[in-house]
Formats: sequence, C-alpha cells, structure tokens
Amino acid sequence: MGRLSKALLISLLYTAIVIALDVIAIYYFKLNAPITVIATTFLVLLILAFEYVDATRRSERNFAERRKKEAQGSAFSLMWDALDSDAKQRFYQQVGEDGESSELKSRYQLLQNEIRHWEKEIERIR
Repeated sequence: MGRLSKALLISLLYTAIVIALDVIAIYYFKLNAPITVIATTFLVLLILAFEYVDATRRSERNFAERRKKEAQGSAFSLMWDALDSDAKQRFYQQVGEDGESSELKSRYQLLQNEIRHWEKEIERIR
C-alpha cells in the first residue's frame, strides 16, 4: 500500500470517527452543533498537523541517512578506482568464497550486507 493511499485511509477513518462523535454529541446530549463541529474539527486538524510534522522529520532523516551512505560509497569507489589491477586481483582473492576466513573477508561481507540493507530501505521508502 502506498504512502498516499495510507494517508487517505487514515484521513477517512479520522473523518468517520469525528462525524460519529459529532452526531452522538449533538443528538443524544443535545449539545450546540456549531461549537461541537468547530471543536472536533480543531482537534482533528491538530492531530493531522502533528502527524505531518512527524512524517516530514522522518523523511528528512531518511534522506540524510541515504545521502551519507551514498557519500561513503563514493569514497570507496574513488579509492577502489585508484588501485591498480594487481591490487584488485589480490583483493578479490582474499575475499573469495573458497578462500580462507580472514578479517578482510568478514569486513567485506559486512559491507555487502550493509549495501543490501540500504537498497532494501530505499525500496521500502519509495
């Protein structure tokens, strides 16, 4: 379900709850209709404003985290491109699947796992 459809569903639920409460307050408790509608509308708008601010902050935080990871990846790519082909071949041999377990291999695997994690996160946010 997309973010827009979730927001619309939540808005429809809020609206239904407010209408039901207003009808109950006006009909059963004989409250003043305009004041009841104004008060509940104000409360719902206040809730929606807080939700909007929270969503904006989360979006900005996610964007910043993605940009940080992109910058780290660019720095790694720059370093990697500077290596000569012999150094690249030795690196691939050291992190190879059939090679012996080493600290370099484990760090490389952790980096690969982190990259996959952020790819999933980016897809989830989209």
